[in-house]
Amino acid sequence: MMLSKIFLRQTTNPTKLTRQLIYIRSNSFATKKAERQSYFDEFVKKQREKKQNNASHHRKTANNLSDKSSENHRSRTWTRDTSQTRSRFAIDHRVRNSLTLMNLPKNVAPSSLKAQYHKLAKIYHPDMHRNTKHEKKMEARFRQLQEAHEVLKEWVKVRDSVFRERMTKGYKGLKMDKDGTMTSNHGKLVMSASASRQTEEALLLQMIEDDNDGFRFRQPQHLLRYLYLAWFCIGQYELGRWYREYKIKGYPGPAAC
Repeated sequence: MMLSKIFLRQTTNPTKLTRQLIYIRSNSFATKKAERQSYFDEFVKKQREKKQNNASHHRKTANNLSDKSSENHRSRTWTRDTSQTRSRFAIDHRVRNSLTLMNLPKNVAPSSLKAQYHKLAKIYHPDMHRNTKHEKKMEARFRQLQEAHEVLKEWVKVRDSVFRERMTKGYKGLKMDKDGTMTSNHGKLVMSASASRQTEEALLLQMIEDDNDGFRFRQPQHLLRYLYLAWFCIGQYELGRWYREYKIKGYPGPAAC
């Protein structure tokens, strides 16, 4: 700046002075622009290096966690395989795929399995897609449904049998008293049941009443209602028959009198 001031003082021509001022200002502007650009480039470079360092750190952390989880999984798998208390309800991959294909939960009942199979069979049966462009695809899907149904039917049978076996195996201290009462302990739960004192006729009567809801033989008021209803129906029938005979015989009505 001192040199420029000295140079300006020595210059007396106005045109040269203006040109020199423009040149000095343009040089200062270019210098500031270059400084800002260099600062921006340095900032961008630092941000990129920071992102790369963070990404590499996250990758290392994820790899370490995956290695630890795989080691823990291998140790747990080895423990389950070598122990005698391994779960017998472990789901095979074929069963899992069959459940996914038929859209069923793991606790599916045999009746629900059968209903879902019939529902899907009506959709994918080959007879429903004859002479269409999806015929082969539907045939392949129907075969997959048949295989899945067979796999799940066998698996549900084994699952229920294992469940019943485990439930009955847990009962301890089973005893029967003289009056027919049975008491058993299942862990901390004490269960008791008594034998029925009803005769065969009473049981048969109860079964008939359960099948016909609302109809009770053993309650007198209900029986009286049915008798009143029968008496009313018989009276209506007799009244109608008398009226028909009255019209046929041609008795004069009240107007004729």
